[in-house]
Amino acid sequence: MEVNNKTAPVTGQQDQNTISLDLMNRMKLHGMAEAFRESLAGTTPQSMT
Repeated sequence: MEVNNKTAPVTGQQDQNTISLDLMNRMKLHGMAEAFRESLAGTTPQSMT
């Protein structure tokens, strides 16, 4: 599978939250990624879409 540094590879193993966090960090949205991580810790991650 070919991967470039601008998009996340499409794999069945990663969940959407992990992909979202990875993309936020790649776009240098570190504050948003940290807030998302904190919101995941406070709620059930499966309930977030």
